[in-house]
Amino acid sequence: MIRDLESETREETKRIPWIFRVTVAAGERNTDSELLEILEISLPKPGEKLLNWQTVVLGGGIVNGISRQGIWPKSRIHDILQADHILSERWKYAIEKSYQIAANPEVPNPWRYDALRILAMDSPEKSIPELQSYLDPDLDDHLHMGAISGLSDIQSPVVTGLLLSGLPHFSDRNRNLVLEAMLRTDRRIAVLFKKISSNELTIEHFGIEQPGPISLTIEN
Repeated sequence: MIRDLESETREETKRIPWIFRVTVAAGERNTDSELLEILEISLPKPGEKLLNWQTVVLGGGIVNGISRQGIWPKSRIHDILQADHILSERWKYAIEKSYQIAANPEVPNPWRYDALRILAMDSPEKSIPELQSYLDPDLDDHLHMGAISGLSDIQSPVVTGLLLSGLPHFSDRNRNLVLEAMLRTDRRIAVLFKKISSNELTIEHFGIEQPGPISLTIEN
């Protein structure tokens, strides 16, 4: 699917939905050999540009797929790569470059979503403030979704309040993502229960849509 594929072309846009489907399925299967092979193929080398299709593979596919299984993707990817110093450095480089993709308004928002999923794999001290900035009510739904999903993947007590902070302006699907994120750990559940018990949160704060995978179809 990536043979002779040039980035920032109509052909890349055409192929990306299929690339996403394959790699998110691989993330969900979560086998060492498959994930290592995809990472070897998809990670940019230091000094190279992080291409759009690579962003989709890494963020929308691998990170997203692992997370869908209730597994913490940062720890899982670290375990896979810890024996390979070169791939580990390429992974760190991809995380660094993902900040630029996420911040670039010329990149389609679904792909900026993927970049937000990647940058969430950085240190919490660096990634949390960045993700928080994408919860702004004036931003696109895809960016809210990326920030929510990214924060959900970070094992820090700081994210709990941030996840709940945008409920008044999130879409129904993103409100459901917040609920899923809040049900991910015992501590988050305890906070959620306390807020519901005190009537700080009610059923109206959460969406009625059933959450589903983000669409990565880009109109030309």
